[in-house]
Amino acid sequence: MLDHRNQQLDLIAQLEEKCSQLQESVRKTTFLELIRHCHEALSQSLKVACPALCAKGNIQGPKGRFCPERFEHWTGCTDAQSQIYRSVCEFLAPSESSDKRLFKSIHNIREHEEEAAMSPISSEKGLENYMKSTVVLHVTRIMEELYKIPAARERFGLKGTGIQFTDHLNPLGTEYVAQNRQESGSVSQQMAGRRPDTFCVHYTDEKPGLLTTVDYKPPYKLSMETLRIGLRPVAFIDEIINSSPTSTEGKATRLAGSAIVQEYHAMIELGLEYGYVSTGLGLVLLRIPYDNPETLYYHLCEPNADADLDNLDWPQEPVTMIARILCLCLMSFNSPIRSQEWRAKTKETLAKWNTSFDYEHEVQNKDSASEHRRGSDVIAPPTRKNRRGAPRRSPPHTKSRTRKLKDSGFRCAEPDDFNFREDESGPDADPSTGQKRRRGPSTSIEFSSSGQQAKRRRTSQNNQSGRQAQRTVQFCTQKCLLGLKKRRKLDEKCPNVTLHRQHGSSKWHPTSSTGLVKLLKHQLNECIDRAIPLGECGASGAPFQLTCERFGYTVVGKGTSCWLWPEVSEEAEVYQVLSPAQGSVVPVFLGKIDLDKTYFLHGAGKIRHMILMAWGGKTIDRVDVHPRIRRKSTKRAVAEIDALGVKHEDIRDANVLWNTELDRAMVIDFHICQLKAQVVKKKKKTRKVAGTRPCNYHSTDIM
Repeated sequence: MLDHRNQQLDLIAQLEEKCSQLQESVRKTTFLELIRHCHEALSQSLKVACPALCAKGNIQGPKGRFCPERFEHWTGCTDAQSQIYRSVCEFLAPSESSDKRLFKSIHNIREHEEEAAMSPISSEKGLENYMKSTVVLHVTRIMEELYKIPAARERFGLKGTGIQFTDHLNPLGTEYVAQNRQESGSVSQQMAGRRPDTFCVHYTDEKPGLLTTVDYKPPYKLSMETLRIGLRPVAFIDEIINSSPTSTEGKATRLAGSAIVQEYHAMIELGLEYGYVSTGLGLVLLRIPYDNPETLYYHLCEPNADADLDNLDWPQEPVTMIARILCLCLMSFNSPIRSQEWRAKTKETLAKWNTSFDYEHEVQNKDSASEHRRGSDVIAPPTRKNRRGAPRRSPPHTKSRTRKLKDSGFRCAEPDDFNFREDESGPDADPSTGQKRRRGPSTSIEFSSSGQQAKRRRTSQNNQSGRQAQRTVQFCTQKCLLGLKKRRKLDEKCPNVTLHRQHGSSKWHPTSSTGLVKLLKHQLNECIDRAIPLGECGASGAPFQLTCERFGYTVVGKGTSCWLWPEVSEEAEVYQVLSPAQGSVVPVFLGKIDLDKTYFLHGAGKIRHMILMAWGGKTIDRVDVHPRIRRKSTKRAVAEIDALGVKHEDIRDANVLWNTELDRAMVIDFHICQLKAQVVKKKKKTRKVAGTRPCNYHSTDIM
């Protein structure tokens, strides 16, 4: 009888324990529980497929990438991240008694464990999907909770309402777009089938802001062993690229370096201090100092080795993939985006390496020294002396070589700089020379001093306030700019008429439309940051606000890449045909600008050219006007354009503006229009090679 009673008690105890375990598995986790279980269930369960079964993909030829002179270990990274992580714990896991259960349950986390175990990484896309479901999702969720805490927002300098990991295409970026124009000018249709150019982290807001950039390299190509051996302090150009190493260490450094250089190139183009490369098993955190961008600082993280599972308190240190990326995102909030001028001057000091990670990996697998050398060209800046005054070992740049490339029809715009990823098809790239090299004194540092950081914050704040002031300037009216073009009197209703009068007559314009275009070109050549992005990139260009500092004229510049310039520049001809309709049906057209400097617009590409015109207004779908009136006004505008011999071919909301000054619709974007009657023959001849020919203005930049 007693034994039976004991058995019943044991059974009850077992049932209670199972019930308790079930309750624990389905209840939400605390922050530290989330970190622990995600690492144990997801990171440690990651499997890599046999290389023979992995996707090969198209092997791209070498592409010109901006390359650091040195790799240095980022020794202060762990301390900086530990400090941030402790603050995160204070907000989300303040004490054992405060049981903040905010995150996914253990049961929910374990569901992904089986998927990770059953689906070994066998492709880059597989790695991306794994990172999104096991890391990105949780980092984003943690940030959501931090955003809810006012003290955390202040402590970390959080902007916007949250963060978002996104992949990006540069719609103006490559020959892919120029040679694959569709009947519709829709960017989404043009981009169909293309792989992302880069992965980025943004803070979400009415106007999202860029925080950092990401690159993924599959672990069957970039192994942990390669990263452990290859990542080391080294004079990368002199000792690795120019020497074609044959040792195991040298080859590992070269292969790891080709992956890191691709991310470095993206960080330079985007003006970022921080970035990272992930293989799923490993993580390389990167930092580019503001005052010494020729040196790239790296920190290799190996979560499965760094986490001491024997120590129960290990989740309190930032050693997991989630914790590392979370901390880097928080660090990025206090690192302002670097100006276009900083980027332009930095590029002048950097050499380029004709490289591709996939190409280097393929060459090393084949163990072909001849092929290896063929992908090892370093293109140095025009001034080839390093700090010690010794010339760099690099291929000579001769006039004959320049002429040969020009005659062969290469582009002007450093096409390989548009795309940061390597899985997109396209011809091999040719680097450009850049302009006169200007290298100032720089200090090899790991962290900027507090004084330097404060200076950078002040500079960033000044830049932001300057940009904000320029954004508050109103655009000149259609009547004002039409009067400027036709040498008429000033428009008294123009919001900038007082500025126009400061240096001239009280009744007449102080300059001509040609003079205004020259002044704006001079301003942008002095400082490219004077161009202020206005909104989303369109099918063939991106809008900018331009203000003439001398006379106060504020106009729109439609910026585009060299790939699309032959097509976009033809809009000038269309505007000439539409001259009678300028200022009423279409905006007043002022002229064209070829930029000496490059404006890299995130989400668009390299802006090297602009056409200038008056501000037409907001797109017709974003104004508070009755739909019937909008339709009637649009139909009328299209009819007036058609009567002048122009068939637009792409009438949609994005290309129709509502002008409040005229209280009517205006039409823009004539890059795929057709000219009718006697004009059409001339137009066809002009467009015969549009989109594939080189841009004449920048063709001398090809090296």
